[in-house]
Amino acid sequence: VSVLGWLSTACTIRPVAQETYKNGVLTRSTVGSGFVGLKIGLLTVAVNTPPNTTVPLAGLGRVIINEQIIPTSGGRTKVNGLHIFVTTANLLGLPVGSEIIIAHAEAQSNRI
Repeated sequence: VSVLGWLSTACTIRPVAQETYKNGVLTRSTVGSGFVGLKIGLLTVAVNTPPNTTVPLAGLGRVIINEQIIPTSGGRTKVNGLHIFVTTANLLGLPVGSEIIIAHAEAQSNRI
């Protein structure tokens, strides 16, 4: 994956979101989510970087790496490999307020 030319590259980005109901108990999981070979600009991101790590993007905004959204009640479990927020005027012409999501997974389990 190459995003916006120079911004980020990765060999593999894998989002995993799982939900299960068993014996009336809801279990949520993001096990298996991650990346290999991720670079953001000149920064090489370590494979063991914690979920929801925010990295500033000079002249653009910020990116959340391995964004994991696990609701405490209701809602869906969501994982975004990369979630880019455009927060400043930029040379790429992307409108401020734009968001770019690379590699998304979500899960919802309902009792029946």
